[in-house]
Amino acid sequence: MTYYDTLFQLIKIGKPKLKESSIKTYLSNMKKLSQFVGNDNFVNIDFLRDKDIVMESISNKSDNTIKTYLASIVTVLTVLNKYPTVLIE
Repeated sequence: MTYYDTLFQLIKIGKPKLKESSIKTYLSNMKKLSQFVGNDNFVNIDFLRDKDIVMESISNKSDNTIKTYLASIVTVLTVLNKYPTVLIE
């Protein structure tokens, strides 16, 4: 199972009221953010540790797009905070 798949299932459990399409959007955004900061593959969320690079990578986007990226980050971090040991490799 890939990191994406595991994170998808974790969000589905942690946020049961979210539609699958919303989860896919959030994870797609996380994947894009990972690529924006120079990661070829989305294998973890360690890139979020450097908020300056993340914010710089989306600074040229529209306000609505920035809001969507930030909502994706918050959702993923909220779920991982709820289940911190699930994705330890």
